Amino acid sequence: MGHFWLFMYRGEPISYQVFPWGQKVGLLATKSPELLLDGLWNIEFYGHIVFGGISLLVGWTQFSKRLRTKRVKLHRNVGKVYSVSAVISALCGIGIAFSATGGIAAQMGFILVWNKDTAF
Repeated sequence: MGHFWLFMYRGEPISYQVFPWGQKVGLLATKSPELLLDGLWNIEFYGHIVFGGISLLVGWTQFSKRLRTKRVKLHRNVGKVYSVSAVISALCGIGIAFSATGGIAAQMGFILVWNKDTAF
């Protein structure tokens, strides 16, 4: 059994099972069997999730004035981890964007908007 994440949409709980490793559930249920067997797509998909998660986990610490002033070296090292993770996640995101559900509009939205935001 994978990890469950719970989100709220208009007051209704929505759960996603993201790390079932090889099971066709949640978001993966919308993808074709051929795509799920594609090794490169799997590397990009899980790379996007893992490195995006690392970015989200450590990125907020960069806003700490106390960390910036008292622990400068730690602040810089965490910033490097954040930057590398964000770039890897963005590059993986470009790869999986071409298989986005919703057609060309969704694909271009993921490629252009998401990665523009990641770059800044």
